[in-house]
Amino acid sequence: MKYLGIVKEELQNTGAIYTAREIQQQPAVWQKIYNQVKSNAAGIDTFMNKAAGEVDEIILTGAGTSAYIGICLQGDYRNNFGISTAAIPTTDIVTHPQHYFNKNKKVLLVSFARSGNSPESCAAVDLAEQFSGKLFHLVITCNKEGDLVTKSRKPI
Repeated sequence: MKYLGIVKEELQNTGAIYTAREIQQQPAVWQKIYNQVKSNAAGIDTFMNKAAGEVDEIILTGAGTSAYIGICLQGDYRNNFGISTAAIPTTDIVTHPQHYFNKNKKVLLVSFARSGNSPESCAAVDLAEQFSGKLFHLVITCNKEGDLVTKSRKPI
């Protein structure tokens, strides 16, 4: 069997098998998430329209490839909602939350996270809560039971 065009044994010998499996399964995982988002579009639209009517800014966040998703979607969010939108990696939020949030600003924080259990992603949510005036959450993750979902779940 091959992963990313490399024989499994070679990856095992170099200790790269887990990384290769993770990378290889990403397209299928994100396609599944896309399909779930699409099937819940009405509820998401309702939430987004409510949040967009109340916030000053949308922040798209994640780590690694999840941060890249925010970068890819930044223009679409800005164009669709007409609201200032920034893609900010969780590493930047965790180290300098005061650069992105303040008590006078209302923010929609869109968190992208594969596992939903990253301490960094959870810390970014905690800091956003601490530093923001009002905060809405939209979490897109592969793990509906993850810490990030639990932490961000609030009634609309």
